Amino acid sequence: MFHEHLKEAVYPVPVEKYQIDEDLQLRRKTVELSQSGVNFRSICDTCNNTLLGIHYDPELIKLSRELGLFVRTKYRSGIALPEQISLLVKTNRVARAVVGHLLAAVPWLASDKPFLVENQFHESMREYFLDPNKQLPEDLEIYYWLYPSNTYVIVRGLTVGRIDNGKYYVHGDLLKFLPVAFWVVYKHMSTGIVGAQKLIKNREGGIDNSEYLDISFRRIPSIYWPERPTEEFWTFMPPELSFFSEERNTSNS
Repeated sequence: MFHEHLKEAVYPVPVEKYQIDEDLQLRRKTVELSQSGVNFRSICDTCNNTLLGIHYDPELIKLSRELGLFVRTKYRSGIALPEQISLLVKTNRVARAVVGHLLAAVPWLASDKPFLVENQFHESMREYFLDPNKQLPEDLEIYYWLYPSNTYVIVRGLTVGRIDNGKYYVHGDLLKFLPVAFWVVYKHMSTGIVGAQKLIKNREGGIDNSEYLDISFRRIPSIYWPERPTEEFWTFMPPELSFFSEERNTSNS
């Protein structure tokens, strides 16, 4: 189940799950109450329990917990923090966890046919996820940034472009959950510069190669970036592959 292992990282609460509507404003289309976060039954047990659960998710959970401590300190306690911190992370394991969860986020797939590939973008993601010795493909880039929000966002096939520049656009898959967001960008369908840090700086590093991730507490993108359109940017996302969930309002229960 999608996000089954990430429950350890994000302290799940009952949530309301929605599809992003055709007007791209994150309005409710369908509602499903879930007690355990966002779940999609679209990944086989071997990939879920072995690759994600044992090999890749623990490093993503570790990053989420370490960063989450700083986020809670800053936003709940009001304690002054440095403008930037650095965390040592096995980036190839984190990257594969992110890629694996995005590949799994196709709710209508049968569990006996994991990671159905629709195009070269997702073929590159699939090959990278399944082969622990493969370097991050040259046609992929993964960006990350601080995300201090309880709203989960998953968008496969997000395209963002500048309104005043028809030659600027970025295409990729988006995963956002407290306290960090990731955007896997397909470089062959992107011309614009993403205003975020690259997850993997040393592409030649092995599966256990560690790199420092710089986390800025000063320059934090809007919690609605990049999936919501603005006066400067338009966005396109397939409604059937765009989801978000919010903490359930139990006061009306």
